[in-house]
Amino acid sequence: VSQAWAATFSFPPENLLTLLAPGFFGSTGKVAYWGRWDIWEMTLFISVTGLVLALIGAVWGERRTRRFSVLMVLVLLLLAFGGYSPLFPLLYKWVPGFGSLRGNSKFILLAALFLVMLAGIGLDALIRGRRIPKGVSVGIASAGVLLIPLALWLRNASSVLPADSWWHRAVFASLRSRIHAASVNADVDPHYLLQTGLQASNSLLLAAATLIAIALLFFLLGHYRRVVWLIFGLALLEIVVFARAALDTFDLSQTTDAELRTFLKDHPGDYRIFNPSGPNAAMSLPAQDIWGYDPGIPLRYSQLLAFAHCTDPATWTRLRLAKAGPLFAMCRLRFVFDRRNGQFQYLEGRDYLPHLLLLQQYRVLTRGEEIMAAVTDPAFNPREEVILESVPDPPPGAIDKSGTASILDSSTDHLTIDAEVKSPSILLITDNYVEGWRARALPGSVQARYRVMPANYCLRAIPLAAGHHFLRLEYSPGAFEWGKWISLTSLGLFLITTFAMAIREFRALTRINN
Repeated sequence: VSQAWAATFSFPPENLLTLLAPGFFGSTGKVAYWGRWDIWEMTLFISVTGLVLALIGAVWGERRTRRFSVLMVLVLLLLAFGGYSPLFPLLYKWVPGFGSLRGNSKFILLAALFLVMLAGIGLDALIRGRRIPKGVSVGIASAGVLLIPLALWLRNASSVLPADSWWHRAVFASLRSRIHAASVNADVDPHYLLQTGLQASNSLLLAAATLIAIALLFFLLGHYRRVVWLIFGLALLEIVVFARAALDTFDLSQTTDAELRTFLKDHPGDYRIFNPSGPNAAMSLPAQDIWGYDPGIPLRYSQLLAFAHCTDPATWTRLRLAKAGPLFAMCRLRFVFDRRNGQFQYLEGRDYLPHLLLLQQYRVLTRGEEIMAAVTDPAFNPREEVILESVPDPPPGAIDKSGTASILDSSTDHLTIDAEVKSPSILLITDNYVEGWRARALPGSVQARYRVMPANYCLRAIPLAAGHHFLRLEYSPGAFEWGKWISLTSLGLFLITTFAMAIREFRALTRINN
């Protein structure tokens, strides 16, 4: 990830205003589209009441519990600023792994969690009887009163023609980045600017009303201790209203192509499709797309496609069956779909490989370029030969080529396979190979251990001995296993620590009561 790219996904300092008014810069928490730019807005909003409670927790909370959260909020905000922070170049250059982060702005989520902890500390202080100075209540009320004319002024200023408005310039300043600063002006819809101004004004008015209500509740808190639960309820109400406003729904049927779904229903089978207009729609059809799921294309597969077509990966979605046939047929591609002038069209390839294939002929090549050159050679026949990167054990023989292999159960991360072979064979699985796939023998299998090997550079192969095989192929990378045990250990330590602290608090209360 380049420094410029990383800086693009930084949290602009001016968006700290979302602490008080979540809609100050538009539809915070959602994706705003105009032209060809997508802007992801992160929010720190934990409710206005929550923010006030967090400030109380940072100032009057128990020192032992508050200082860690205050420190973490400051550190995480600094990290979230990314390229807007003078510390960013040093972290990017000298801290291992920091330059690989895709979006520094995501640290905002963690900062919000520690703000919530501070709010809890502040609420706890109020429940325990902490007296809040009257000057604080007056200050909160004054801030609310001052926000009202600011909100009305902003509403008036944003309603002016965008080219003449300071709000127009402020919004553009928040949208510009170091990469496409010169292109923002031409792509923003003027109506979007007017809507953001109106939304920001409404947010400020709501924040003003909330601050005045909080000040009133703090004043009453000095006389009635139960008012603290009204403050707690107000914080919850704000979050519920905010979450409800950010919720967007749609009819799921609108995301699927009914004509394509009907076509696939009429052509059952275990094959892959190529749907350039909606490569991710295969998951909801259901179907298997040769393109896969965009953010997770396996490295070997992408390298083989780039080698075969000498093209930028961004252009792969425009490939046609005639050009990519031999390679994609090896990966079970049967249909390529398209729409021209609104008409549904398709091309069918009839030489696609099955999901499982038993082979006896193999070659061993160790260099990646050699393997890719061999696989893309027009003379290569994947139905008769498989290219491996090491010698299989056991090696296949040509004594008896008869055999069967079938899939009993499958999902995105496992296959249950039943096979019967008369002589040692290579089981070719026309799914992508990545490290982390493991095969284990199930009861009744003639072979105790199975080895998953890369085949034809991007597929999978398992050497089989003669006899009956019953095995389960699972995706279980080492990182997942480590992460699972680290998470379980952390959860156990957390529960033990929580239980120990609860016992200590219970004993302390018992001593006080006695």
